[in-house]
Amino acid sequence: MQHIFLSIWTLTHLLQVSDVGGASVLNGIVGESIVLPTGVAEIDGSGLLQWTKGSTLIIQYVDREKTHEDPAFTGRLTVNNKTGSLTISHLREDDSGEYVFNGDKPPLTIKINLQVYERIVSVQVNAQVSYSLDNSTCNVTLSCSVNGSSQVALSWSRDGERIPGVEDRQTVMLPHTGQIYSCTASNPVSSQTDSVTVTPCQEHGSVPPAAPSAGLSVCLLKTVLFSVGLVAMVSAVITVHVRGRCSRDEETQNQNQNQSPKLRGAHRANRGEKEREIEEGSG
Repeated sequence: MQHIFLSIWTLTHLLQVSDVGGASVLNGIVGESIVLPTGVAEIDGSGLLQWTKGSTLIIQYVDREKTHEDPAFTGRLTVNNKTGSLTISHLREDDSGEYVFNGDKPPLTIKINLQVYERIVSVQVNAQVSYSLDNSTCNVTLSCSVNGSSQVALSWSRDGERIPGVEDRQTVMLPHTGQIYSCTASNPVSSQTDSVTVTPCQEHGSVPPAAPSAGLSVCLLKTVLFSVGLVAMVSAVITVHVRGRCSRDEETQNQNQNQSPKLRGAHRANRGEKEREIEEGSG
């Protein structure tokens, strides 16, 4: 049903010809065809018949024979010899512009402003619920992605009511006070809408404001106590090790001091014996 509605809506816009500044306006769709009408039932094709885009001559007939066709439109232009209407096929976005028809039998000038748009293929809405730092506000962040066209107007609604002040914004953050959020993307040739259902804030697990602070204090206290205990244990081990090392060094030093007088006496005795041996030998 939605596709039927969109098709009817699109057809209505394609057939609608408005008048802006003396030139009729037509909307075309990329990849499709469109007819630029002259508005007359019949012309005399024996004279001059030409279409221009801006200042560029794109096609010309003289006495029903084609004498010119712009290379940019090769194979895409068809002129009705009876009415002079121009059909452009395989439309491109750069086909947009002002087209002018000129005929001399009878003298006739028609201006048409053509705007070419891509058809919107689809729209997708995503939602994420979040809380403020103090948990006093529940917000919903909505994002709208559009597939198929870059020339679109965006609008948002909440539970069927249009939300003012957020037009043409792909991402919005709003107080979460509804249930169904919708994004509509539209241009003159198509329109698509997507909706998302967001559950109430309570179902997303709100945390009481005091809980984070209390939990953080207990955790911090445990960490501090553990760190203090660990430092104390390491300090005790180091102290015991240092004291033991110092005791061993003191014992070694005392032993060396006790042995030193005996060694000096032994050295003097040895020198005395050697001196006596030298004296006896020389005598």
